[in-house]
Amino acid sequence: MILETDRLILRPFELEDATALYHYAKNPKIGPAAGWSSHTSVAESQRVIQEELTGELIFAIVLKSQPDEVIGCIDLAIGKRSFMLDTEGEIGYWLGEEFWGRGLVPEAVRTVLRQGFGIIGLDYIWCAAFIDNKNSQRVQEKIGFKYIKTIENVEFKLIDAKKTERLTRLSRQEWHQLSKN
Repeated sequence: MILETDRLILRPFELEDATALYHYAKNPKIGPAAGWSSHTSVAESQRVIQEELTGELIFAIVLKSQPDEVIGCIDLAIGKRSFMLDTEGEIGYWLGEEFWGRGLVPEAVRTVLRQGFGIIGLDYIWCAAFIDNKNSQRVQEKIGFKYIKTIENVEFKLIDAKKTERLTRLSRQEWHQLSKN
């Protein structure tokens, strides 16, 4: 599945994306802020593409003006966490640091929300951020996610750490209202 916005293409990852993925995923400001370790090689990025970045609702973020270079990732996981029903999903995202502050993540998130609420018919979509990840929290607020709760000591095996997460949520009804404005 391929989704498009005014400036972005959201498409499946391909093995050929490993070099670009590594370029951004090696930045220590990216992975650890999202719950995974910084990539250490192109080979590791290839493995991650093959083993973790496959699935119908996992998208490489690509600028339309640079269609051959992956600059980030966004996914929608349905019923992923123990407190979620099958009618609930969770959006996760990251973007290369060079592209921060341009409104690209909110643009991508809104497109995935349309998919989740409009096509799949989810009732709620959650979004989480570590308590110290203010950029991600700002994205969530811009889009209209509402704070629900904070969970302390969440174990993240990929970074071998326990972190505090801030959870926000958006309902289909809230999304419909926001879409009208």
